[in-house]
Amino acid sequence: LQIRNSLEPSQSIELSAAVQVIPLLNSELDDYRKILDMMSDENFKTFLCADGRFIERVTGVSIVYRKWPPLQHIRKCAPTSKFKEVFVENTRVVSMSTKAGRRTYLDLFLRDILARKEFSSYFRVFSGLQLSACNASAQLWGSADMVIGSSHYDEFSNHTPRNLHIVAVEASLAWCRESYWQCVAAAATLHKMLEGGEASRNVWGILSNGENWHFVFIDVNSHLWTSKVFRLDICQYSESDVDCIYQMIYHIVTSCFLERSDHE
Repeated sequence: LQIRNSLEPSQSIELSAAVQVIPLLNSELDDYRKILDMMSDENFKTFLCADGRFIERVTGVSIVYRKWPPLQHIRKCAPTSKFKEVFVENTRVVSMSTKAGRRTYLDLFLRDILARKEFSSYFRVFSGLQLSACNASAQLWGSADMVIGSSHYDEFSNHTPRNLHIVAVEASLAWCRESYWQCVAAAATLHKMLEGGEASRNVWGILSNGENWHFVFIDVNSHLWTSKVFRLDICQYSESDVDCIYQMIYHIVTSCFLERSDHE
């Protein structure tokens, strides 16, 4: 009290604000310590730390390598005219030296495909969604860069959106093996979260650093399927590169749309 009385009015206000903030900081520090404790526990892993065996243990997804899919079975669709225009513009104005810059290509493909008329504004992209799966002894959790699901809900609701079947993960620029397992972990967690519900448990994953693209699929039998790695020329518009990736994502989105459980 003596200190407060000796302060100028403006200093007193700042001190009062600091006193109010300190309990909040202590609470956040406690939460951070809990997270560190969980990360050091072998039974709790984030998407970034989980390997194939841990993912299989928690989610039940079989990680045996299966090649997916034969390209001749992919639904074919050409990009819109607007897509090419924005793509070329992107190569001119966005630096590709960071993950954020590379992400613009992932955004570009998703936006062009999800906005197509045949999907009737059904889909929406949710960024930074927290996902978690567990069994009796272990937990797998993390934040997905992007999750795609139904837009038919209150946009400002805090509830988890319905019919989440597609995850997209930004890979590191170095394109390391850990990025692949991060994508599988997010997709497998989503697959586990759909357990026991009415919706199909088919889940798709998209992994990209802009230049390299990898796709995974987890079927209703909890089998993991993995595509080859596709390459995209990010310095100029290559029709052959673009078409392969565009058709893969279009195929995934169409498959998800056809299997939705809330036909409207």
